[in-house]
Amino acid sequence: TSVSNCVTRTLNLTITPSSSSPTEVVSSCDSYIWSANGTTYTASGTYTSVSNCVTRTLNLTINIATTPTGSSTQTINGTTTTTVSQLVASPSSGATLVWYASSADASTGANPLSGSTVLVDGATYYGVSENGICRSTPLAVTVTVVLGAESFDVTKFNFYPNPVLDVLNLNYS
Repeated sequence: TSVSNCVTRTLNLTITPSSSSPTEVVSSCDSYIWSANGTTYTASGTYTSVSNCVTRTLNLTINIATTPTGSSTQTINGTTTTTVSQLVASPSSGATLVWYASSADASTGANPLSGSTVLVDGATYYGVSENGICRSTPLAVTVTVVLGAESFDVTKFNFYPNPVLDVLNLNYS
């Protein structure tokens, strides 16, 4: 109570002690909306929010998985061991590249191909960058498998006659 110039004023005061809640540790893809303050965050970091004398702390990790980079058409020299592992693409930084046989599988993350899956000429494969729980949109790669050989022994190759007039004979064993 305070009296000044014949005026009496009364103050009803409640003091609430401040407190803090445990730190929230969150990992999210691309962005995160924190329920403590309704703010959308797009960068990793430590954030605080004070409301009604309660301090909240958020330790946020934002993961990003961008579409892998690479050529959408690739020609591979075929052998008996021409596999998915020979496709050339680069995942986003910190991500792992995973290949799928269909766009539907790539979109859902179902049925990933092993690196030893043999490539099929004319087929399209879908590469996805996976960074923790985050998945990119797929990179579609159509493959042309051309004739190749694991080795070639020139000593077993014959051709005649030399010079040739009308017919050239080729022989390889």
